[in-house]
Amino acid sequence: MGRMSGYQPSRWDKTLTSMVRTIAGQSHELYCVEQVDIVQPELEKIAALNDRHLEKLAFVLLVYAKSKNKMNPNNNGWVSQKTKVLLKEAGVSRLKNKELLIYELTRKGYITPSRVVDREDVQVNFAVEIGEAGIAIRDFRDIVHYYSRWKEGGARYTHCSDCGLLFRRASNNAKYCAGCKKERELAWKRENMRKRRLAFVE
Repeated sequence: MGRMSGYQPSRWDKTLTSMVRTIAGQSHELYCVEQVDIVQPELEKIAALNDRHLEKLAFVLLVYAKSKNKMNPNNNGWVSQKTKVLLKEAGVSRLKNKELLIYELTRKGYITPSRVVDREDVQVNFAVEIGEAGIAIRDFRDIVHYYSRWKEGGARYTHCSDCGLLFRRASNNAKYCAGCKKERELAWKRENMRKRRLAFVE
């Protein structure tokens, strides 16, 4: 590999060593959020938006905020995730004027944006801790499906028999999410090809 312009090993060695020592001397704690509980008053507040795109985004923001609150009791509902990540998580990233969803949630008082310029942080204002049980989230993949299942009654949603992911099934007998279904199909093709080769050799 060619030497990069301006790169001096001796100078960078000192810099990196200093950074490692600084981090090693600090106290870092690993947080693991095992479950986030969404209560009925929160779900009803989201449903009151009466717009499925706004509802999905509000739900995702709420889950992120409550997760952060568990990691830091002084977080007070703040979410520091990039907007494009939140929109994708909510399944609304392909919408035209999708940025207006954040504006609408702000206008309706559901969230408050950061006053710091160039920061995408928002504070979720409708999170509560007390209320009738609603949704218990233990798997944080595709979390928006938990809200959709609650809103639609749950008949079209199930957990993948392989990986446990909650997904919306296309038919009543669907047992696998798209990823696991594809893996099973590839495995079946490989096995079928192997048997054909054996039969050809014999």
